Amino acid sequence: MNTGDTPTYLNLVVRNSLRVATPSLLALAATTSTYSQDDEQVYELSPFEVDGSDDVGYAAQNTLAGSRMNSRLKDTPTPLTVYTKEFMEDIGADSLEETLEYSVNMTPEMSQDEGDFGANQGTAFDARYRIRGLNADQARNFFAYEWDQDIYNIERVDESRGPNSILFGIAKAGGLINSSTKKPILADNFTTLNVTVGDADRFRTSLDFNKVLIEDKLGVRFNLLHNENGENKRPWVSRRDDRYHMSVKYRPFEKTTIDFEYEYGDVIDSPTQPFGPQDRASVWLAAGRPLTTSHAGSAEGLIGSNSGAGHYVYIDNGTGMVANHSGLAKTSISDAGFRDNHFTFDNNLLSDPSGVGTLEVPVYASLSGPLSMRGSRDITNMTATINQQFGENTFLELAWAKYEVDRFSHRMGGGVDLQGDPNPTLADGSPNPWAGELFFETRLERDTRLFTEDYLRATLSHEIDTDGWLGKHRLAGMVQSRESGFQRNSQMHSWVNPSQANDYRGGPFTKTAWGGQNQVKIRHYLEYPTDVSDWRVGSVPGVGFGSDWNGESLSMTVPFSALRYSSDFPEVDPNTPVEIVSDWITNRVKDEESTIDAKMIAGQSFFLDNKLVVTYGLREDDFYLFSPNGNGLVDPTDGQRNIIDRENALVQEFTGETESYGAVYHLTDQISLIYNSSTNAGISDYSDKDIFGAPGEQGGINPVPSGKSEDFGISASLLEGRFFLKAAMFETSSNNTTSFLQWVDGNPISGVNNLYDELEDLGLITEATNQSQRTTAEVGTTSGGSEGYEFTAIGNLTPSWRATFNYSYTDVSITDTFHEFTPWWEGSTGKSFFQQFASEVMIDPIGDLNEGATVADGIAYIENAAQARQALAGGIKPGQRQKKANFFTNYTFREGRFNNLRIGGGARYASGRIQVHPDLGVLEHNDSLYFDTVIGWTKKFERYTLDLQLNIRNLFDEDEISINQVDTAQAADGNYYVRNYILPKRRDIKLRAAFRF
Repeated sequence: MNTGDTPTYLNLVVRNSLRVATPSLLALAATTSTYSQDDEQVYELSPFEVDGSDDVGYAAQNTLAGSRMNSRLKDTPTPLTVYTKEFMEDIGADSLEETLEYSVNMTPEMSQDEGDFGANQGTAFDARYRIRGLNADQARNFFAYEWDQDIYNIERVDESRGPNSILFGIAKAGGLINSSTKKPILADNFTTLNVTVGDADRFRTSLDFNKVLIEDKLGVRFNLLHNENGENKRPWVSRRDDRYHMSVKYRPFEKTTIDFEYEYGDVIDSPTQPFGPQDRASVWLAAGRPLTTSHAGSAEGLIGSNSGAGHYVYIDNGTGMVANHSGLAKTSISDAGFRDNHFTFDNNLLSDPSGVGTLEVPVYASLSGPLSMRGSRDITNMTATINQQFGENTFLELAWAKYEVDRFSHRMGGGVDLQGDPNPTLADGSPNPWAGELFFETRLERDTRLFTEDYLRATLSHEIDTDGWLGKHRLAGMVQSRESGFQRNSQMHSWVNPSQANDYRGGPFTKTAWGGQNQVKIRHYLEYPTDVSDWRVGSVPGVGFGSDWNGESLSMTVPFSALRYSSDFPEVDPNTPVEIVSDWITNRVKDEESTIDAKMIAGQSFFLDNKLVVTYGLREDDFYLFSPNGNGLVDPTDGQRNIIDRENALVQEFTGETESYGAVYHLTDQISLIYNSSTNAGISDYSDKDIFGAPGEQGGINPVPSGKSEDFGISASLLEGRFFLKAAMFETSSNNTTSFLQWVDGNPISGVNNLYDELEDLGLITEATNQSQRTTAEVGTTSGGSEGYEFTAIGNLTPSWRATFNYSYTDVSITDTFHEFTPWWEGSTGKSFFQQFASEVMIDPIGDLNEGATVADGIAYIENAAQARQALAGGIKPGQRQKKANFFTNYTFREGRFNNLRIGGGARYASGRIQVHPDLGVLEHNDSLYFDTVIGWTKKFERYTLDLQLNIRNLFDEDEISINQVDTAQAADGNYYVRNYILPKRRDIKLRAAFRF
């Protein structure tokens, strides 16, 4: 990593290689499939294309992922697995995520570092992946692509493990998952109509239409999709996809090919938290649901009260009402705070003598209810390429791509707790119609995000064959420009006073317009405890339904004395009624820009009669990042944080250099030795989130992530290349990666900012001080590494029998984490600043603190939370599964009474997640094992072919939870109870009918 101008030597090398160049980005990434090819192969297609329609069974022939050039897998050193179209069809995959459930050493799931206790990051964002325990990237046609993908227009998937920035720029240290879209086939006309039905309200239909318009010159391919589905055993979960993909191929001249693709997608989905509710009511229930106007104490499960004067709640039961719960008693099960454990199958039967006797908590309840979590996405993708051949061995590819995703999402504000209402009256003294009932409560947030990516790329390749001991060489040069944009507008549903003058700007109950006391609380009382769909948070009329994402505005009348600014106007009668309404208040705004200009040279050389294949490459990326500082400035006219501060933007320019080299030595035609080394560098995924800066500063650009990996292995190509085996040992490091950390004992970042808001609301600091000193950080950095070994076997054992098997073992460690917090906390705007207000009592205590907590308690909370996270450094990374194994096979009968019947199945195994426990040491929690099956039958009719296929995932309906953490504190009975876990996806049945014309 260095800064400054591009080195002269690299410019010279790139310019010369672009003139002389020859095919092969092969330098890098690749292998675990198989197919035997003639070493003297002459490419009839562009070396920058792989035709997935030539893949046979589970064994792909070639790959681009090894070097971005059409190369046989046997000669590429980097570990790579190819998932063919037939494999994806056999396992019944509808999405990239389902495909990768069978991948080696990859976990598409939440872990210790995947979101907060409420799982907002896991439900608000598209699927993310970890390979070898480290974050990985996605690509589409070898352009970076970070959004969810459906299989309807994907021909194949190449999964490269380990860093590979020499080819793809900002690929992470974990690896890269590339999907190749379907292109027109100029040799045939065909139409395939798929219709899939199943449980979980599944209906899916797709069309694949290929038409040759001019023989060998012009073709078009259309892929259409409509999909609707839910999730078994979980109400309220839903997804709908409408996607359209068109691809055109034109060959105006023998050596010229032009491709163009366009895709539009309209996606709406509502996932939910992958675990059950948290317990804040069991002690109160067992005590007989006592009603009281006082706080009886922990023996009856009554801990503190709703702090402040702004706990106004919209109740969605019946006709809906707004009630004042300010200062009223609340339930909990411990004095430590409200964040108590989630219910599991072991503790979900509650004693309820004053209710149903025994209350069963449905662990599979979808707590978000009708609130859309990920919301809607409008997806627009376009690509165009021109491939030109010069002479016999020189090829030029010019490529352009534009990806745009406009995403709107709702999410709950924090975790979801089962609570009880012990208050016989409301805050105004009126009777409480829901006294003694259980409820769920949340607040509502929403985001509008716009992502844009524009690419231009030119690649020139050339091949030289010396016909002697100097060998054969494939060389390539590439230049690429990538321009990215990111816009975000985040809002909270809050109470506002529509009649207030500028003197009253901010919120009615605290000055910060989006502050906790101004936020609208949404509550749903449990009326039907045996109905799993009733176990949910409340909903606001209109929100999350149809196209009215704003919902209906709520209104209520409060006395003037309830408003935060009433003391400034003693002449106003405190009983004067004031109307307040609900509205969306902006609390974060972003408008980021980044540019990456890349140059690359790479090559692949064959020596010793093609027994030794050496790959190598060098890449340089010039990064430019423009990030307006912070999360926006407060508008003085309305108190909202909606002004983008471009004048004080964070701007950074730097240069990253990456390299890759490796070798394959073919001991025999079947056995080969492999070595590979590669690095990565790039801009953080969260470049829009500023980390802590130096002491006294608000923040700075995230550090540049980087990584390095080495692989040593042996491979075998058997059965005339139809079956491929590979075993490899690896060691990978990853430095300065950023993520929404899973905090161990609270969130120190939100604690700091909430404490600043508290001081402003208490009138102890000014708004200007708050805005200039609060941190803009939302993420934390982590460095670490992984090491282990992998084994893969994949291929076509016979013309009727396909099989794949893989196994991996991985140790992941943390070498450093969240170190940026300490210098900031010890600076002038951190701990020393807060200490001068140590004795002040907070209005709305931060984190897990209870009523009456002081600023000193807040300081201790922040320090403890930060130190708990930092204490992970030097140990095993929590959340990782060390062992993973997958097997899948399918056999087709070719004759007899079972002719054209196929049957198969597979198993997916993963060892338990790791937890580093302060008392119990390193724990490995429960493992998981799921079985899948497939049965299919094909019948050819005169004018079409009918194919029927039944897929059952999780055949035996395994429902054991996957434990993330157990408590770090020992319970009174001596046990350490489950604190956090992930629910498995229940049995999923799909029946597909495919009509091929």
